[in-house]
Amino acid sequence: HFRSPCRLSGGSTHFRKELDYCQAAFLNELELPPKIGRNHALKENVFMMIVCVDLRIPLFLVGKPGSSKSLAKGVVGDAMRGSHSQSVLFRRLKEVEMVSFQCSQLSAAEGIISIFNECQALQKPHNSDRYVACVVLDEVGLAEDSPKLPLKALHPLLDDGTTGAETSDSSETRVAFVGISNWALDPAKMNRGILVQREVPDNRELITSARGICSTDERTLQLMDTRYIDSLAKAYLEIYLSQKKEGREFFGLRDFYSLVKMVFSLCKSSEKPLPKEQLIHVVQRNFGGLKLRRNDPVEVFCRHLNLPYRQDDADSNSVSLVRANLSAATAMHDKSDETRYLLLLTENQAALSIVRQRFLTDKNPCIIFGSNFPRDQEYTEVCRNINTVKICMETGRTLVLLNLENLYESLYDTLNQYYVYFGDNRYVDLGLGNHRVKCLVHRDFRLILIAEKETVYKDYPIPLINRMEKHFLAMSSVLSLEQKQIVEKLETWVKQFAEVAIPSLSQREDGNEGGKRNFQIGDAFIGYHNDAVATIVLKMSRNQDDGRRLSKSDDCRKDEMITKCRFALLQCASPDAVARLPASTLQSEASRYWEIYFEQQHHSSLVDYVESALKRSSSTENGMLIQMTTFSRVLSKDCVVDLQRKICCSAKHIALQNFDTEHQFSSTLDEFFSTSSDGDAFLLVTGESGYVSEDLISCARYIVEDEREKALQRLKGRRRHVVFVVHLPRAARCHFVGFRGGEWTEVHVDDLMPANQTGSPSITSLVGKKMSSLLEPSDGFSDDAVLSAAFLFRSCIHGAISRLEDVDSCPPSRAQERLGVLLDLIPNREKKFVRNPIFAELKRRVITLLAERDERMIDDGGTDWVKKVALIPSSIQVGGTFRRALWLQIVEVVTPILAGIVCRVDCDSNLSLAVSDKLAWIKELWIRLFCSAQLVSFGYDDFLTDDKRKFLQRFLVRSFGFQGRHFKGSFPFSGLIHKEMKSLIETAKLQAGNERLDVILERVFMESTIGKALMMEDGTEEEAKQYLSDYLHIVHGSDLPGDCHHIELVSLAVMSSFNELTVLDCAERRSPKLTIPAVHVAYDRVRERLKLLSEALIVNPGIISAISLRHGRSEERF
Repeated sequence: HFRSPCRLSGGSTHFRKELDYCQAAFLNELELPPKIGRNHALKENVFMMIVCVDLRIPLFLVGKPGSSKSLAKGVVGDAMRGSHSQSVLFRRLKEVEMVSFQCSQLSAAEGIISIFNECQALQKPHNSDRYVACVVLDEVGLAEDSPKLPLKALHPLLDDGTTGAETSDSSETRVAFVGISNWALDPAKMNRGILVQREVPDNRELITSARGICSTDERTLQLMDTRYIDSLAKAYLEIYLSQKKEGREFFGLRDFYSLVKMVFSLCKSSEKPLPKEQLIHVVQRNFGGLKLRRNDPVEVFCRHLNLPYRQDDADSNSVSLVRANLSAATAMHDKSDETRYLLLLTENQAALSIVRQRFLTDKNPCIIFGSNFPRDQEYTEVCRNINTVKICMETGRTLVLLNLENLYESLYDTLNQYYVYFGDNRYVDLGLGNHRVKCLVHRDFRLILIAEKETVYKDYPIPLINRMEKHFLAMSSVLSLEQKQIVEKLETWVKQFAEVAIPSLSQREDGNEGGKRNFQIGDAFIGYHNDAVATIVLKMSRNQDDGRRLSKSDDCRKDEMITKCRFALLQCASPDAVARLPASTLQSEASRYWEIYFEQQHHSSLVDYVESALKRSSSTENGMLIQMTTFSRVLSKDCVVDLQRKICCSAKHIALQNFDTEHQFSSTLDEFFSTSSDGDAFLLVTGESGYVSEDLISCARYIVEDEREKALQRLKGRRRHVVFVVHLPRAARCHFVGFRGGEWTEVHVDDLMPANQTGSPSITSLVGKKMSSLLEPSDGFSDDAVLSAAFLFRSCIHGAISRLEDVDSCPPSRAQERLGVLLDLIPNREKKFVRNPIFAELKRRVITLLAERDERMIDDGGTDWVKKVALIPSSIQVGGTFRRALWLQIVEVVTPILAGIVCRVDCDSNLSLAVSDKLAWIKELWIRLFCSAQLVSFGYDDFLTDDKRKFLQRFLVRSFGFQGRHFKGSFPFSGLIHKEMKSLIETAKLQAGNERLDVILERVFMESTIGKALMMEDGTEEEAKQYLSDYLHIVHGSDLPGDCHHIELVSLAVMSSFNELTVLDCAERRSPKLTIPAVHVAYDRVRERLKLLSEALIVNPGIISAISLRHGRSEERF
């Protein structure tokens, strides 16, 4: 209402009225489909679109789904035909050619520029005063999320109609533009045009729209207005505000309008108010698929409609709702085209098998399972799928879509169900980007979109969700009352199976207090999910009763069903979960389930399971479909060869990651199913990291089923088996989902390779046995049931060596030398029955120490160590498979024991003498002394920390050399012998009377254990001289650089002392001979003089050379 002198008569109210009259004038000239409300949103959208298109002013329509944006586009496009328009008003306006472009996250700037160029080309030959081409960007907000930033191309196009690279000759080359979005774009774009933004309608606007929908029948409108419209509008607003607080707008205006249309149709056909059951059914049809935390949509509508509501009201389950939608004609609808297409929210793709088995058995549906192969994500594959959709729409074939998120944007016009009619035929736009065609829609065409519930909640565009009728469909949705009772019992059993209590397991074992271990059901049953038990019950029910419901009184058959379902669940159990059963509430049945798991179901290896399954499947006509999960490494060629040898039929191995497209994979399957060879054939399909490529595995499974179905006629009795091997990581929370049902048999085989091919023992051979007993029956080489000591020790060598720590004076190369010696002493597994006394004694020592460890296990005597490993999650995690976890536990126990033994026997490079080839007697003596338990003794406590709770992490390899210095010994165990000789000398001194000490010591030595061990038949003075060299390194070291010359000089002195003893007692010594006791006595005689010599050498090291030149190297002359 302008200021004087241009003040508008009537003020702003008059201005608004005139504007409203103008909008109504345009809207009244339009021919709208039935049941379309002429609300304010439609009126404003139509008016602004007509004006802006005619004047070529860019327009942005922004509003929630259902705010009449697409409807306005359609009716305006139909009405503005210039001179061909039916309305006189529109004949005076320009003729409009609308060209739509469906935006998405895949959109690119090139596509948007091309659609503008196309419109300019359409407009160029026409009179610009009578013709305008209009670019319509549908869902333009989706393109904002594209990483290619396609909407930046709009800036110059909206400014002057050019791309910015050229200049426009005339403003008449500008084309009209309409951008439709569900949310506002950034101001840089919207400021270049007129923005019409529709907010959430209030209660009055909803009532107006509802009355417009019902305006085709005055009597029914009166009934609706009296009893329903106001209540429905208030209930919708409450639900809308409630869901907005929880995050996403799952329900929208389209759901409200569809609800009003359904209630109106039912009231019109019955001519009376609807009963409670029908109202609840209609509400659930349009507000299903989501349970709000604060408000249940059905409860809200019932409250506003003053209807009592209970969860178990009749005809309120998902199955009946889906069936009502898919019915060609129901009591609730007079026209099938009023039924929206279906969006089935599901878990683990359960809805696909339910739809196929329960709703589409008498039809021939077309199922498009979106490919997850890498190169199938490209534009060509999308176009191929769109063409399949077009064929189904034209022929009236029911279409089921899964995993096709990159395709759904092309179906927005189809889902709107706003048709263009030509005669009796209906048409909608179908295409991608600016490539769109009018597609015929058959009256019998039905569309079902299946998607994972969480994916829809988090990722699906709101416009797509709002366009469809939504329901949640899972296996639990189709259970009968009796089946639900069975599911409850089984779920209780599953929980008991997985939950363990371990009050006796102390902190000493794993660092945790006793109580209930944090094991989840998914740790026990691989691939478990909330719908797993229901899936198994339905599958077993079909197998047992051919789809008939169980009788309430038939308890025997119920028990049989429960037993079969437990058997199926046990097939997917992990072996560590079965090993934990003695610590669960099912401990009384633990042994029975263990026997079933390993003896009847054969979980030891892939070959073991397939061989047993092949025997059981003799009645399977077309072959088996098996999905096998495993925590082991990738399937090897040796395993495939072994499988062929065991089952006597061909086996082929392929990996999913080697295929780029679905076509390549399908061709391989077709070739496999078409092979003309008689007999059975196996196809092993492997997929790594199942939790990452789960969608790819699901896609591949469906392709296998499809190709197998096509090949049934060609098989002619030949059985073709497919085994999917899914390699899973042993993660703390693996997200792989199994228990999909259908024809597939699902099983978990923890380790694919047979135990005899891995070197580690089988799980069954370890249960109930002490760790020490695993080595006792073996000579170091064993079959599948016995642990190979040779393989075990070789597996522990590197860990044992890493625990050893040498003294500072030891050369760094000693660790590598020590490793080489041990590898020489421990035979390879291939060297069977080769006598090796050192290895045999080593094994005996390890067994003895393990037995001592077992005796300390007061609670179980060392027989329950397998269960204890199963109760420690970290051990299983590190091992990957349970068999390997047990093997690593054995290695973890044996490694420090082996390290302790090596630490004791390798002082001063003593271990190298065991493989010395210089003197034969040295190796023989080394073996004899090593076998002496008195000289070389070990105790289990020697390898433990001070608190006796853990093994030592580091073992110091000590040196017996003077002042702890390392030297390279030349006599076996010289340090230990010296230690024993000191004790014998003290004994000899106590016995000494009138006899000489050397005589008594010789006698005591010969009677001692060490003396008997050191006695050799052909003993010579050479042995004593070798000992003398080591003895001098032990008792007479030197800090001089020429230490070797010093030791040599001292050795000559000791030999001279021995000769003096011989001269003094020549009458008694008829054949004087140098012995080990004589070495000790001879040295003691000259100890003080040698000490003075050492002190002199410190002052003047050069006297060594002088003494050597004067006396030579003979002990007589010295």
